[in-house]
Amino acid sequence: MLHHLTQIDADEHAQLVAKMARYILLKGSATEVLQTTKLNEDILGEKYKSMRGLSRQVLAEAAQQIRAVFGYKLVKAPKELFPQPKFKDGFYLVNDSSSGK
Repeated sequence: MLHHLTQIDADEHAQLVAKMARYILLKGSATEVLQTTKLNEDILGEKYKSMRGLSRQVLAEAAQQIRAVFGYKLVKAPKELFPQPKFKDGFYLVNDSSSGK
């Protein structure tokens, strides 16, 4: 499943996913643009930032859990509303009304 498990164990990985999901729910409920660089700094920190691909993997798994449990999804921040470079990889948390929840 995870090619990073050789570097971190399954419990550590699960904790990172849970921490990321909580962070997304907290910041997203405040209707803030979620910046991937900020997510990486706040969630992964120095310990994990050198592990290539880990942040995207953790973000994807957290987003999947949030969608399954709460019916919210992450969508890219529209470039026309947020043209600044710092929002290049920005996301919003929105209610996924198409999920039937």
